[in-house]
Amino acid sequence: MCLYFTRTILSRLVADSTQSTGLKWGAAASSGPAFRAYTSSETFFSASTWTKISYNAEDFDTDSCFNTSNGRFTANKAGKYFFQVTSYNYSGGGSTQRQLALYKNGSEECLAFDLTTSQNNSSTQGAGFIDLNGSTDYVEAYIWMPGSSPKWASGRTFNYFSGFYVRS
Repeated sequence: MCLYFTRTILSRLVADSTQSTGLKWGAAASSGPAFRAYTSSETFFSASTWTKISYNAEDFDTDSCFNTSNGRFTANKAGKYFFQVTSYNYSGGGSTQRQLALYKNGSEECLAFDLTTSQNNSSTQGAGFIDLNGSTDYVEAYIWMPGSSPKWASGRTFNYFSGFYVRS
């Protein structure tokens, strides 16, 4: 079973001199965007070249910052974000290495490796914190894999990309 977490607004204690205790429950500090996207169909991609993964469906997107037409997250709030990417892939001829990368504004920012010996199918995961300016910065996920006619699997349990605002 997979649980999907979205942001929850909770109360917090704030100072208030009009209260007998000097404290009262107030509104939570503002939070930021969160999303979880996935691939809706199996897709072949070029072997031994960096290819952007087409995350074209969403489980949720709290602030409409993820674009399913281009697989890109563009933050609407400046700060530090945490991203996680998982990809399950097939290769016709076996593969010794698979790589995932998070790209910020078209350049590699975080890299993950999966070193396998001779498996045709394998899952690779990666995660990282990335600073975004809240207006023009964007993040995408890329894959690199050798082999014969590699492809990524479809569905929210196999290939997904998620992220959320952490703090300014």
